[in-house]
Amino acid sequence: MSREKYLRQAVSMSLAFGLLAAPVWMPADLAAPVRSFSVAEAAAVGAADVVLVGTVQSKLGAGTDWAPADGATIMQPVGNGKYQLKGKLPKGNYEFKVAIGGSWNENYGAGGARDGGNISLKLAAEKEVTFTYDSLSHETTVSYEGMEADQAAAKKAEAAQGRVVVLAGTVQSKAGAQKDWDPGDMATRMKPLGHDTYSLSVDLPAGTYYYKIAVGGSWAENYGLGGNFDGANVQLTLPKAQKVTFYYNDKTHAIADSTSYKLLDAASLPKLSGSFGALKDDTMQDLQLAEFYQQTVELKAGSYEVKVAQKGKKTLTQTVHIKKDGAVTFYYDSKENRLIADDGRISEKQVMHDSWSKAYRVPFEAIKAGSPVTLRLAVGKDEVSNVKAVLYKARITANGGDEYNPDFAAGTKEEYPLTLKESHGGRDFWEVTLRPQENGIYGFTLPDETYLNAVCFWLRAYRGWDVSPEWIVPTLGTVMPAVSDALAALLLVAVCQ
Repeated sequence: MSREKYLRQAVSMSLAFGLLAAPVWMPADLAAPVRSFSVAEAAAVGAADVVLVGTVQSKLGAGTDWAPADGATIMQPVGNGKYQLKGKLPKGNYEFKVAIGGSWNENYGAGGARDGGNISLKLAAEKEVTFTYDSLSHETTVSYEGMEADQAAAKKAEAAQGRVVVLAGTVQSKAGAQKDWDPGDMATRMKPLGHDTYSLSVDLPAGTYYYKIAVGGSWAENYGLGGNFDGANVQLTLPKAQKVTFYYNDKTHAIADSTSYKLLDAASLPKLSGSFGALKDDTMQDLQLAEFYQQTVELKAGSYEVKVAQKGKKTLTQTVHIKKDGAVTFYYDSKENRLIADDGRISEKQVMHDSWSKAYRVPFEAIKAGSPVTLRLAVGKDEVSNVKAVLYKARITANGGDEYNPDFAAGTKEEYPLTLKESHGGRDFWEVTLRPQENGIYGFTLPDETYLNAVCFWLRAYRGWDVSPEWIVPTLGTVMPAVSDALAALLLVAVCQ
């Protein structure tokens, strides 16, 4: 995690949704990164200056890394709205982005996104590097002599060895790494097993451990609890010393370990067959690392008898109806012994649930436990034959310092069938009425744009507060730990100033 992102989270407030609890927010000027710099450094950067920030800064003459007010790495205009900075960097892994005007208020990262992720750079040898920032697209690119050859060599190595996937966390020092939480230490690099799955076995003493998966030798791309990008740490508690095998799938970003999951050998995996004829590859793979196997087959529209056979289990036989020609992905849930066929008939653009509208949720406001809530889902006309709502209630767990993380996988799950109520405008509308019996965290699991807009609307409608999405910095946790972090960070701001 970048220093900037860590400090932003330190001063943020929790926005966990509960049945009785309202979301809270903090103005952006209080949620800015906590930092300390001299008056001379601040004066060196003008309001329109573009500063290259990151782990490259100290190598390019700056006093420290991640310092947007350090004028040593100001990029110079070269015309056509572009800015450049050239400098020599030693061999190593780096992360960077650009900041405007000497602060974090305006910054651009990967893909030119505002407040975007860090951009990674890996150098196999010392290079004279040119960084170029485009003020129109806000993208920052890198170039150096021999770059194309390095990229070709990296792709060749990746094809042979798989991506650089590293198990990072408190397990690393037990596995031969120099220190814990080092995404660049290859002592805990995971080995490719095929089908985008990687593994690493480690002998561990009894104790509690925390870990994540880092990709590419840095924190620029990492996955945590639930396979979420930049997610919370995964916790592992061992009552006794044992060998643990860690698993990661780079396609689904699922994470598992041998204390609760067994990766089957090829002979034990489910085999798919049917009236569609022989398949070139009939083995179903567990890309979700959850005993939820899948295989994709090219089929013509029609009805087929499909079978799934797995060692030690009764063969499942099911008739499926394929609506259109094309790729069909079959999913086999071995726990529930059921088969799902996805032929792409459901139009994603037609699927709709608007939590802002009473046409989809009644009542709209927060409710007491045990009170009814009616939910609606719109789908394309005649595209589905049945719909069900799956209600997850998170179990709150402590995971590696991110206190009280909502863990939906470890919580409870209830299923409710929806009934078709009406059809109009090219859509079918399905409905169900729920009565959650306990207070808890329900609904949004990721702070995406829809989530932020919903929070702003809720605060405006029910509190009369005019809040902008950029003011909101979600954290993993419940209200009180985040408030505590915010107060502690405000004290740090006062000390630094």
